[in-house]
Amino acid sequence: MKQKSLAIFLVITLLATLLTGTAGAASPPAGEAGQPHGAIAMRHIEFMNDNLPARTPFSYRELETARWIAGQLLDMGYAPEQIQMQQFSWSDVYRWAWRDFSVMAAEGFFRYSARRLGDLSQNVILTVPGRSEQVIIVGAHYDSFPYPGAADNASGTALLLESAQRMKAHDNYYTIVYIFFGAEESGLLGAEFYLASLSEEQRNRILFMVNADALFEGPYFLYSAGFSEDIESGVPQANNITRGGSTPSPTCSTTALSRT
Repeated sequence: MKQKSLAIFLVITLLATLLTGTAGAASPPAGEAGQPHGAIAMRHIEFMNDNLPARTPFSYRELETARWIAGQLLDMGYAPEQIQMQQFSWSDVYRWAWRDFSVMAAEGFFRYSARRLGDLSQNVILTVPGRSEQVIIVGAHYDSFPYPGAADNASGTALLLESAQRMKAHDNYYTIVYIFFGAEESGLLGAEFYLASLSEEQRNRILFMVNADALFEGPYFLYSAGFSEDIESGVPQANNITRGGSTPSPTCSTTALSRT
């Protein structure tokens, strides 16, 4: 538990420093004062682990989790019009999938939560307007394999929720878009669908993206920076690095900090 708390503390502190560096000074919102960075996120991780396990792609549990995330954002005081439930179907995204339904069924993805009628999933998108139309995206997938998924990826989801709660108090210069991606475990499908939905103008307004995935899995804390002229190849590349997957290209660097 100490390692988990340390990992969340480190990441939420880094993210807060990054985002508040573009924000005006403000007092923390009511109920947050005195809580160390990471404390709010840890409560969300424990809740998701105990009450929302097996958030498998295209399942009813994944939908339940998406609605819970939206409810948390509303409880923070965000307006309904700031929160978008971006729904997509398997037919919209199958060309990007690395797991089809036969593979997911064989791997027990629907053992604990039924496959949704219509084969639907969704992204939950929160927009926090800034003085500039330029955008910083902060993302994490909230779906999981058929197990509780505290590390992968309730940890990233909880990080975004705490960050969104803390950033509500700030006068941001840049617009911040928090995206809770669905159907990541089938092939980054929520991320691919979101990217495909953007116009060229919207893409050009994106400064960078911070992706949070599996924040306390294993003995190392991994962080990396990557850039690609082709944003479509850059997004999956960055995600693979954070998962410890593919070898970074020459445009990327990865660093590991031991937590042992």
